[in-house]
Amino acid sequence: MYLTFDPEETIGHIQDAFHADFPYLKIAFFTKNHAESEGNVAKFMISDRAVKLADMPNFKHDGTIKVEKNLTAGKFESQVLSQTGLTVQVFKKSGNQWLETTHSDHLTLAEINEKAREYAEYQSPSDGPVDYRDMD
Repeated sequence: MYLTFDPEETIGHIQDAFHADFPYLKIAFFTKNHAESEGNVAKFMISDRAVKLADMPNFKHDGTIKVEKNLTAGKFESQVLSQTGLTVQVFKKSGNQWLETTHSDHLTLAEINEKAREYAEYQSPSDGPVDYRDMD
């Protein structure tokens, strides 16, 4: 997959393109950078998906980034920062919430996506709660 960082593109479009290839992952954009294996401060997250890249405070360069499944989350985040000036954070789906991948930055995007998929399937509702009182 290739992500194109064009000044007139919105962050929502970039997020959707990433999520299409990794359905149990998403990326968020921040106005301030974080150290590797550390989390971001929520107040710096850009929640408006309609913001154009040109309007992002740290956007420096347009271009295209090749996102391979064997790329680690940490390297992906670093690559986006070094090539565009933008701070992104990968999140993984966990139940009905999204968690930063700070402790799994060393894993590939495919590995994190697969683990999140497995967790989602494990957490799927079954035939209902088990009533342990009926066991002999």
